[in-house]
Amino acid sequence: MKKKKSNKDSVAIETVESDKISRKDFLQKAAAVPLIISGVGAISSLDAAGVTHEEARDFLGYLYDSTLCRGCRACVGNCIKVNDMKSLDGENWNKRDTDGYTRTSIRIYKHDKNQFDFIKAGCNHCLHPSCVSACPVTAMMKDPVTGIVYNDPSKCIGCRYCMVACPFDVVKFEWDNTFPKVVKCDLCINTNLSETGPGIPGCVQACPSGALKFGTREELLKEAKKRIAENPERYNPKVYGETDGGGTSILYLADTNFNNLGFPKDLGDKSPAVLSEKLQSTYKGLVAPIVGYGMLAYVVFQNYMLQKDEDKEKKE
Repeated sequence: MKKKKSNKDSVAIETVESDKISRKDFLQKAAAVPLIISGVGAISSLDAAGVTHEEARDFLGYLYDSTLCRGCRACVGNCIKVNDMKSLDGENWNKRDTDGYTRTSIRIYKHDKNQFDFIKAGCNHCLHPSCVSACPVTAMMKDPVTGIVYNDPSKCIGCRYCMVACPFDVVKFEWDNTFPKVVKCDLCINTNLSETGPGIPGCVQACPSGALKFGTREELLKEAKKRIAENPERYNPKVYGETDGGGTSILYLADTNFNNLGFPKDLGDKSPAVLSEKLQSTYKGLVAPIVGYGMLAYVVFQNYMLQKDEDKEKKE
């Protein structure tokens, strides 16, 4: 699978190589700031484009069948290995939740039937992702072809709005890193799903019990509904992710109510991103002037300091 790449123009700030800056150079730099402001404004105005369920039929994802999961965590171990995470030690292997070094985990729940159920936690790759909608600098993105939601650490400013926006609480942060970044499942888009990879996410690749099935959203929905129809006594008749939160590319089957398994209650059939778009447009509008005028202040200060040194040399 080839990852679709975006060809966006970038604005670079010229590096000052000389010890002094002329008035002409200063004016040229100052004149560039409005362009930078407009460029940042254009970026900050981008939003997570919502798609219809029909448009998302070929999005990639996986079906997780809780009734088939043994809780072995082979998926967790292979995810760490494939994506070159921090380590493959027991501390990461046995974690019950995602964190800055664990993109997926297996949670255990005991519900009213006095039995234990496993649930795989990780990014659900929403059709209208709140994390993408909340990001003011497009560090969090959704691939328009595969539907995969992924992040670019080189763009991230560490605001962590994506973490707050995620209704599933799976976006995490490297709190103990000197130069931290946001961490989440990207469905192995840069590793196993790259041109040189085996074409299947690491977690699905490692599952020994058949609890994970990879495919397009349309294929997975058909498979989930087929299993429910063939074994109605085994399953809750709901396919979680079909419409929840606007729909997701990761789908779930279970034998109990999903409220017993840690899923958000009363999420509804609309993405939180849709419900909060007006609020987001307010704070996103502040990003462009803050960044742009910060750059202008830097140029002014740089010119002031160089001019001061120049005046000092003349007096001497």
